[in-house]
Amino acid sequence: RIECRRQRQMCIRDRYRNESALELMDATLEVEDLLRGEARLRVLLGKVARLDILGRREEQGTAIDEALALVDADTPADLAIEARIAKATAHDRAGEFEAAEALLAACVKETKAAGDASGEANARGRLGNVHFALGRYEEARAEYTASLALAREEGDRKQEAMATGSLGNVFAVEGRYTEAEPLIEALIGIANETGNRRVEGAGYGNLGTIALMQGRYDDALSFFERRLAIARETGDRHGEAFAVGHIGNTLREVGRLDEAYTHGERYVAIAEEIGDPQEHALAIGYLGDTLSRLGRRDEACACYERQLKLALEIGDHLGETKARQSLGSHYLA
Repeated sequence: RIECRRQRQMCIRDRYRNESALELMDATLEVEDLLRGEARLRVLLGKVARLDILGRREEQGTAIDEALALVDADTPADLAIEARIAKATAHDRAGEFEAAEALLAACVKETKAAGDASGEANARGRLGNVHFALGRYEEARAEYTASLALAREEGDRKQEAMATGSLGNVFAVEGRYTEAEPLIEALIGIANETGNRRVEGAGYGNLGTIALMQGRYDDALSFFERRLAIARETGDRHGEAFAVGHIGNTLREVGRLDEAYTHGERYVAIAEEIGDPQEHALAIGYLGDTLSRLGRRDEACACYERQLKLALEIGDHLGETKARQSLGSHYLA
């Protein structure tokens, strides 16, 4: 009975029917007398991954804590590391960067000592994400490069895709678009080969960001619309937030301000729903930019004040800088 449920949940998960997969996982977990130890931990980690996609942070945190409570000396090393990385990623999502960095650095050290190249690749990629969020691009690049080398060594195509795209993002934020685009296109190629629609969608979003930065607004809208369609298809709330926000930004740049404002409000709502304070702060700042263009200066300043407050609370230095610059330009105008 347990094995049948687990097989069905895997099939559903592969089709990204996240809610149905979660229902089966919960039903499996309820059979406590038959599902213990390693088997229970595996199902819990699958549940954590689905909840992350759906942005259900409170439930995810509970599942992570239950998973970590099952980790003991007899737990397979790869599962123990996966549980710790899940906890670190939750810290990252919550803007708790210091805690995320410390835990991921420990995971890197542990997997390296154990000769677990796949686990090390994953931990280094996640650590790179923390550095990237904090604007420490050289450190991020070093971790992504190491992650990519390890992933290729292990033949881990999923991690290879993530590291390749992440390196592309570093080049893009530095304005090195000719170096960034081939890496992101490679990410999309690997995602297509492996059937990973979520990663494919992320790639289109990254191409859209480059097009937006270069002033290619029609291309940007096309890429962001593809990103949005895939996010909704796969139930990826973070991807949906990203796409809605960036469509709004692009519409603002081409002067379609009413539409931009509608997308901005929706972006703020999604970011708040998924409980990601860094995303929420970014969304509020974007909405402020649109309000500024609409001539609604007091409302724009209120948004920047909210953005600054959130950024200070979570240690988001880039968000803090952006909010202060926006407030300064308004007060001096």
